[in-house]
Amino acid sequence: YQTPGLRSPLDENSGAGQDGPDGYEPAYMTAGRPKSIYPAPPLIDVPENAPEAVLEPLNIAFGLFWIDQGASAARIRVSLERVLDDKLVPTESINAEGETHTLDLNGRIQIFEKTNPNEGQTFHALRMVGNIGAHGEPVKSETVLDVLELYEDALDKLYSQKEEKLKAIQQKILDSKGKG
Repeated sequence: YQTPGLRSPLDENSGAGQDGPDGYEPAYMTAGRPKSIYPAPPLIDVPENAPEAVLEPLNIAFGLFWIDQGASAARIRVSLERVLDDKLVPTESINAEGETHTLDLNGRIQIFEKTNPNEGQTFHALRMVGNIGAHGEPVKSETVLDVLELYEDALDKLYSQKEEKLKAIQQKILDSKGKG
């Protein structure tokens, strides 16, 4: 895309004084996309009490977003796995023959979504995009941003204490009959 720029009146090719009373004329220059930003800005808001194990791969994903969207998606997937670890979703199950086997991410999400159906669906979407990135296939930046928006909402529901704070405020007002 292009952004407006200015030419200096000292630039011999600028045609100074022709288009503007102050000797400047509008010009356009081509702007690019950053290849790297360090430290990378957070691309979503994360609740303060989200575990460090969840934040670590997510912060890496923020940095990778500017370089490799597929790698960024794969790191978001790792963060998702850490959420499931934090929520004590099992990594193994016992089959009908009594044998223990390792659950893949899909299996773990299926267990998680029994108690968290909305976040479970979000996690399936994150898993799909993360899998594409983990296998080296291209992922669109818009898709990564969409996934992050979904993840932000899920993290907020799982880790923010907003609902508890609002219930406490509500109860305080009810108890005082609105008189504070």
